[in-house]
Amino acid sequence: MKTELEKQIEFFYKSDKKLEDRMKELAKVFLYGGYLNVRNQYHIYIRTLEFYYHEEEGLVKDLIMYHRNNNKVAGKIPYFNTLSLNSHDTGVDITFENEQKKIRASILIRAYEVLDVKSNNRLVWDKDEQQFRACTEMDKPRYNTQSMYVKKFLSGFATKGTIDIYWVDLPYKEEFKDSDILPMKRQGVYISEDKEKYIPNKKIKDEKFWGFRREKEISLE
Repeated sequence: MKTELEKQIEFFYKSDKKLEDRMKELAKVFLYGGYLNVRNQYHIYIRTLEFYYHEEEGLVKDLIMYHRNNNKVAGKIPYFNTLSLNSHDTGVDITFENEQKKIRASILIRAYEVLDVKSNNRLVWDKDEQQFRACTEMDKPRYNTQSMYVKKFLSGFATKGTIDIYWVDLPYKEEFKDSDILPMKRQGVYISEDKEKYIPNKKIKDEKFWGFRREKEISLE
């Protein structure tokens, strides 16, 4: 049975709405509609995300996207299955590519909350100890902004048997308001000086509002 997130991804590709509007609708599900279950030990809730979207045969080009043709690996790169995890130099993406439409698409987990289910503790990154530890009342914010370190949890993929890292629907029960999700620019993204490979012009920032942040606290379960 498909998750609500998978259904919303299908709607994303079927909808004729403006791309940014479709991104915002899908962002609601990523930010408010569930979490990543890691071996029944950790629940990862996304707090801030960034969309990366590249049409290989269309008009929308997003050359900074890691997983696409003509970048790092020569030749054709296979498409990821929906909700695959892609670990790279910046952090971890959750992908939702569409091979039929020749589209590479993903969200980068930029900020996140971690719940240790067995101890019922939120975990935050301790800069001094260089490790995740139980969150205290003194910690502000009570979520993590180190996108690179989410890989500490999202690793150790099974090569056979059951999938041990998967999305769990947890629908948001309140009515959405525009203020619940804050659109924002992506961090460290610049206009490319080349039309095929991403060669950033550090003087010209990318002005697209393809990032979104959850403004409201949700119940971590």
